[in-house]
Amino acid sequence: MQTGEIVCTTPLTHRSPDLYGTVVAASRGVITIQLYKPATCAKAFYKCGDVKFGGDIGRDPNAPKEVWLGMITAMSDLGGNIFKVYVSPITNHIPKIPPAGLQNVYLHWQDCTCFDAFLAGKPCDSNGDLGSSYPCVD
Repeated sequence: MQTGEIVCTTPLTHRSPDLYGTVVAASRGVITIQLYKPATCAKAFYKCGDVKFGGDIGRDPNAPKEVWLGMITAMSDLGGNIFKVYVSPITNHIPKIPPAGLQNVYLHWQDCTCFDAFLAGKPCDSNGDLGSSYPCVD
């Protein structure tokens, strides 16, 4: 842990807007992002959420195809609106390592309830019903 690093402990449990930023650094399992708008752990810890790039045609009609970068498992606030985001693969999806400087990467909120059911062998579909192979609910 770095000096001044604050470990996020309480994830948001309600739908929240996507949070955009620029990748500061990345390695397998960790993406450090500087968010564009001021945030704290209380506003940014989207445990079970996704880190993504592209695909957001509402923000940019010429956006590249969406790329999933990983599922958020833990986060730390490094100060200066910079967050260390720990990501993990889900099922057969392997997180990608984005290059430093990549802009408009975003944190996307997801519901952990369905993911917990998935881990127990009872996956949910996009409506939160049991039966699908996709573990998270948008």
